[in-house]
Amino acid sequence: MDERKASALSKYGGRARRKSSVAAMASLFGLSADREVLKLLQQWDTDGDGVVSLEECAAAARTLLATKTSRRRWSVTLGVLFGLYCVSIGVLFGLCVWANKVSRDVKVEDSQLVSTDNQPISILDATTDIELFDLLDMPLTKLRKMNRLYFALPDTKERAIYTVTSVKRGVLQQGTRQATIGLCRDKMEVSPAFATLHRPGHEPMIIADRIKDGRIRQESRGQAEGGTQRERRLQTTSSSSPCRYSTEFPTNYIYLSSELGPMR
Repeated sequence: MDERKASALSKYGGRARRKSSVAAMASLFGLSADREVLKLLQQWDTDGDGVVSLEECAAAARTLLATKTSRRRWSVTLGVLFGLYCVSIGVLFGLCVWANKVSRDVKVEDSQLVSTDNQPISILDATTDIELFDLLDMPLTKLRKMNRLYFALPDTKERAIYTVTSVKRGVLQQGTRQATIGLCRDKMEVSPAFATLHRPGHEPMIIADRIKDGRIRQESRGQAEGGTQRERRLQTTSSSSPCRYSTEFPTNYIYLSSELGPMR
């Protein structure tokens, strides 16, 4: 009977010592001696003697430190990834807003007006560089869209802008092609040799001269000049009706560089 009591007391004392040692270790770390903490401290007791030695405590501390460091690294990594995600969302949102604004600014309505929120804000400009003499061969479909003319005045730094009101193109009796362009009160006559601007109260101004530029042989200059004068006289009595330019494209400009180089 005494042996049984001694054995029971020994086991009870071992459990008590183990629990007290674990509880003391918990209090040493400033932890509450609840069941979860005690279970954790019991895991540190690798030799099962109920006492957490300094070596076991150091190993457990290193394990906890490594775990804490790993958690901190994961937290920083996740924070960086979340920040990059937010920045990416912001960039995509900004690009969408910018693309929407640009698409509205360049959207062309059926009326050829650029609009934002269905409100016209500007007129679309379409420009084409040609030579004056190209007017003799230009298709009528392109002439129909021509609304204004820009060209340089020779021997000056001036640039002229005219609104095209009419165009008349045909073949004269001498077989020479000619185009007469109505520019409000002024007019321009274009033949294979010359392009001449006529203004009321001023002398005719030659805007382009193919003979001078060497595009027609010099020996035929007299014939070309004489033919041009006859063509001018015949033009005034021509019975062909003028061809009105459409205003469907209100600012569909055609730049006439003539023989003076491109407009700047």
